[in-house]
Amino acid sequence: MALPLTSPDHPFNIPNFERSITDRLANYMIVSQRCIYRLQPYYRSDRIRMSQKWEATQQAWHTNSDNPSAFPPGPLTIAAMNDYYSKCDAICALESTSTDVDGLIRICFAASNGAQFIITDLLLDHDHPLKFKIQKVAGDRCFQAFSTLEQTSTPQNPADLSPARMIPVGTVLHYMKDGQVHAVRLKDHGTTAVKGEFFLITSIVDEDRDDSSRDMEVALDEMELILNSMVQG
Repeated sequence: MALPLTSPDHPFNIPNFERSITDRLANYMIVSQRCIYRLQPYYRSDRIRMSQKWEATQQAWHTNSDNPSAFPPGPLTIAAMNDYYSKCDAICALESTSTDVDGLIRICFAASNGAQFIITDLLLDHDHPLKFKIQKVAGDRCFQAFSTLEQTSTPQNPADLSPARMIPVGTVLHYMKDGQVHAVRLKDHGTTAVKGEFFLITSIVDEDRDDSSRDMEVALDEMELILNSMVQG
């Protein structure tokens, strides 16, 4: 159960909430995308090896207590939120000096988890009225940052920086559709020459019981509709 909005410990009551959270979300989005750009040459030269490295980092992610692998349990408080941020920030701070592939992947995970926590957990607590504005301003800043980077040969489409692309595999999303709350779990996200970009989701949220019978592939715009309709689970 969420803390009442009147509680001084509720995260919405930090000073300058809108500016603070917008700045933080933009930073996480930028760090994540910067890591992805730096990893692109490695993917081009050896996609199979890089996929293996990515999967190995993902499997080891929950074994290191220094990683922000799990969102703070409810009720969400300012202290719990700041503890989670500190884990994300400690890893993201390594981005400017990190040169090895494994380190960049770990930093990308930390930044993506930080962004996802803000989008799917913090802003949905009591359904903050500025959630769409905060996401849009942060996304615009990220787009502006990458449209001027030297490694970007052409300006990026703002859709390339969609929060939907930052959802970690395994995340369960609760959203409203046709007056009812639905839940789906993200199983995979990728791009193929035939299908283009896709998100594989299932309504079987318990991974141990998943038999793939309710798998469904959706496009980016459909995934964004789910995000924009999210409610607290």
